[in-house]
Amino acid sequence: MGYKESLPEGDAWPTDEPGLFSADYMYGAAGIGHYFLRVWKPSEILMPLM
Repeated sequence: MGYKESLPEGDAWPTDEPGLFSADYMYGAAGIGHYFLRVWKPSEILMPLM
């Protein structure tokens, strides 16, 4: 994958800030995936608490 980076701790996905990593679906390009999951199954995929 183009976004994944391999670190000594394992695979990580960078946020918009260099050096910060998160698996949170609300950051970067992953946010659009979370949006479409919520459109597809709105009663099953809820907004995460921020």
